[in-house]
Amino acid sequence: MYFLLDLSHNVRVPPVYFSENIRATIKQRLFTDVEGRFLGAYGFVVAITEVKCLGLRLLGNDGALGSGAARGSELPPGEIDSASGMAVFPVRFQALVFRPFKGECVDAHVTRVTQHGFFAESGPLIIFVSHHLLPEDMQYKTEGGEVRFQSRGNAYDVIKALSCVRLKIIGLKIEATEITATGSMREDFLGLQS
Repeated sequence: MYFLLDLSHNVRVPPVYFSENIRATIKQRLFTDVEGRFLGAYGFVVAITEVKCLGLRLLGNDGALGSGAARGSELPPGEIDSASGMAVFPVRFQALVFRPFKGECVDAHVTRVTQHGFFAESGPLIIFVSHHLLPEDMQYKTEGGEVRFQSRGNAYDVIKALSCVRLKIIGLKIEATEITATGSMREDFLGLQS
């Protein structure tokens, strides 16, 4: 579910930000570009834990432009994008990513209940649980403007908005900008959490 991965990203920096402290600018833009985003097969980037390599050959230890040129550092330099005029710096970093898998059990908070089932969130993952995949004794009820699934045998077993549930992921749909899942609560040790 959570992994530490070594990743790379090309950071684009406009010329107006070419200053004495370009390293800090590149790091800031990396965090803005990557943290909290979905990166396809890698999943959601929760946090960048370490920046391993900034693509700067012409920076010295003090971060100033030009001071490291004589030493010939092994880091690759940034390149100018001829279409936009921005500098593109390759950056390698380590990140904590959230990547769900089919068959995993997760705890989630219910966000919306409908007659067809309910939607829940586990971090950035949106999970739909159909009423067909709920325990057999759960039935849909609407009373006093509140919609919920309630157990026939126990009036205290109620799934409604803001309830915490444990469910199993049975299907994943990976798109360009998000992952959505289908879940089930029809197995042992799954269901409403207190």
